[in-house]
Amino acid sequence: MDAFEAIRRRRSVRAFTGAPIPRADLETIVDAGRLAASGHNRQPWTFVVITDPAMIARLALADRWMEKAPSCSTPRSPTG
Repeated sequence: MDAFEAIRRRRSVRAFTGAPIPRADLETIVDAGRLAASGHNRQPWTFVVITDPAMIARLALADRWMEKAPSCSTPRSPTG
């Protein structure tokens, strides 16, 4: 699949099975985010991946779609 096809077929998912995601897959996903383009290649982000169901449940109080997610990730800048 070429880049245009990947962009065209992209979709957002908010319905999860709750099945765990293998660590190697999570690392691949985070690595893809890390390799995303940034101005002057500064890469001003860090990634936090949460797989603990209790912590995900606590975060779900803010965003209900997370309630059944097997993991959550959010990029954040080094400044917070």
